[in-house]
Amino acid sequence: MAHARLSDVYLVILGSAFLLVSAGRLIHFSMERSDIWWTPASLAVPLSDSRDRVEVYVDGSRLEDEVGSGHVLLSKDSHATPLTADRVTFRFNNRDRVRAMRIPVLVGTAASGGAAGALLLIGLVGWVRSARGPAA
Repeated sequence: MAHARLSDVYLVILGSAFLLVSAGRLIHFSMERSDIWWTPASLAVPLSDSRDRVEVYVDGSRLEDEVGSGHVLLSKDSHATPLTADRVTFRFNNRDRVRAMRIPVLVGTAASGGAAGALLLIGLVGWVRSARGPAA
């Protein structure tokens, strides 16, 4: 039985290593938690600072206008008080933005995984051919 060429062994080892790293990163990306991207409660955005990300409407009117005019009442313990803008805050789910920012890394990881798989395949084919011996 002939010995495998050293270049084939290197291709198998490098291809396997890079394929495992790429596969691990892709699996980690696909299995990450979806509930960790919410704005922390302590950093909730005030109503006045949320204009560029969200508009809330109540009966066709913007919540900010309704709160500013005193039309929205907060009822607690059998008495109602006007809701003020400083008491309204928003928490945002930023998962879509974070995932969109990761797309280039994901594409690069997938491409390197494909290249590693090709190297592994080439190395295995060369290894098998050299193990069989010279062609007759």
